[in-house]
Amino acid sequence: MAEAWEVLGQTEKASGYYDAALENARRDSGPFAYVFNAPLLARIAVKYHKAGRKEEAARILVRARESAAGGENRTSEKAQSLAIIAGAYAETGESKKASKLLLEALKALADLDDRFQPDRSGGLASVAAAYVRTGIEFDDEAQKVLRAILDRETAPKEGR
Repeated sequence: MAEAWEVLGQTEKASGYYDAALENARRDSGPFAYVFNAPLLARIAVKYHKAGRKEEAARILVRARESAAGGENRTSEKAQSLAIIAGAYAETGESKKASKLLLEALKALADLDDRFQPDRSGGLASVAAAYVRTGIEFDDEAQKVLRAILDRETAPKEGR
């Protein structure tokens, strides 16, 4: 609803919906809240930043990051959440923080047990897309982590 009001130029009405969504995210603290809260908080932070509420946006991004790390978060979901939050940091001009989060997401995927290979693939797709969308440089450290993941993925497995 907020974005629909925004398109119509009704920023005050849109702001009310963003505030309500933020309050809902604050109240929802179940074990799987991170699946929805981290991406939602990241989107709200970008909207607040664009509306000139930059300090509030920065606090919301910290909450998004905390939400992604909490709960019973599986590594691939954490990586996907971090990629979304990194995108929000990039949109708010915090490219160094975005780069750190994308690297953290890659490292989390590198540590993922081989039994969860399909999850790793989904996480890699999200992180790679975030690098492309944000224009963040794929630095040497990120390349090393990705190469280690790909080497592990393509290594011959027992029983094949």
